[in-house]
Amino acid sequence: MEKIVFKNSKKSYFLVSVFGIAAGLLVAFFSLFPAEDLWGLAYFSSQTFAFWICTCSLIALFSEKNYVAGINVALYVFFMFYVTGIFKQLAKFRKEYITKEEFLNAFINELSYGFVPALICFALAFALWYGRKNNMFSRIIRYLPLALIIIESADLILWFADTKQGLFMVIIEPVCGLVYAIIIIRSSRKTIKAAV
Repeated sequence: MEKIVFKNSKKSYFLVSVFGIAAGLLVAFFSLFPAEDLWGLAYFSSQTFAFWICTCSLIALFSEKNYVAGINVALYVFFMFYVTGIFKQLAKFRKEYITKEEFLNAFINELSYGFVPALICFALAFALWYGRKNNMFSRIIRYLPLALIIIESADLILWFADTKQGLFMVIIEPVCGLVYAIIIIRSSRKTIKAAV
């Protein structure tokens, strides 16, 4: 893979942070809907991982260097968790489970909410970045996220067949896998053509 989208620059780090905030807002939006019905919109990226895997993997694979991939994905995940954490505190405040002061303190307290997931994702992105290389081992690494999405999709289909809940994610999961596969296959073909 040759294409680089995310670089070791303030602009790039700012961009992935904005993506993280947008992803957090998307998760917060879907959490407003019921989980225990046919569509199960609330399961979006809170009980499932395909959206995370797809977006984080693409950010990592289109980063300039391995450490840049780690930083980009860590920022993305951190801000996604931060926004969803604030949203959870807002929901508690609206239901009067916490005071206004406790809610305002959440803007500081929630900083730690995404720290551990961001660190884990930093390490995973650092390793996944090596999927950019043009050898057999790298190609296997490059397609591991797709394999995880397929496994989770199959599990969700079985769960849906049993519970008749969560149809939204049964649709979204394969879409995430398809988007990931198309982008990676097209980028890989361009690399192969450039090498020939």
